[in-house]
Amino acid sequence: MRTPQQRTDAGTWCRLAAVALAVCAALAAAPAPLALAVEEKVILPDGTAFPFWDDHTHYRTTYHVAC
Repeated sequence: MRTPQQRTDAGTWCRLAAVALAVCAALAAAPAPLALAVEEKVILPDGTAFPFWDDHTHYRTTYHVAC
């Protein structure tokens, strides 16, 4: 059985978790700042820049394999 202090502590932690969850949800819904939207250069260990690429492959067939 919990003491009154333990019940109060548990309630405080639940409220703190609810607030933290609300803050995370608000941050996830907010638009990204311009500073984060700029593409960052990635430097390889030898000092050269990593060339980024996008995969524009359009697959016509999908194979599903049973376990």
